[in-house]
Amino acid sequence: MEIQARNKANENVWKLLWEIKRLRGIVLQANQVQRLITPGSGAELVVSVLRKELEGESCILEQKGLIDMEIRSISSLVDGQICDVYARYY
Repeated sequence: MEIQARNKANENVWKLLWEIKRLRGIVLQANQVQRLITPGSGAELVVSVLRKELEGESCILEQKGLIDMEIRSISSLVDGQICDVYARYY
């Protein structure tokens, strides 16, 4: 948001920010898909390559951190019980 605010008149910066947002969305969707594919489906090789490529992506690491914070927050509200928050994101 800071970059956006500093470059209101620069159309190229806006295009780059939009592209970054779009690519982050694709990476997050790919992460969701690879988690849904089950063993024995014949797609293990493709999924293993995808998992290796996704594991270091910054937006995946950020999302995991946010989810972990949310789980800690929720679990403290629910007497330490682990809720199924992971199912919503992973």
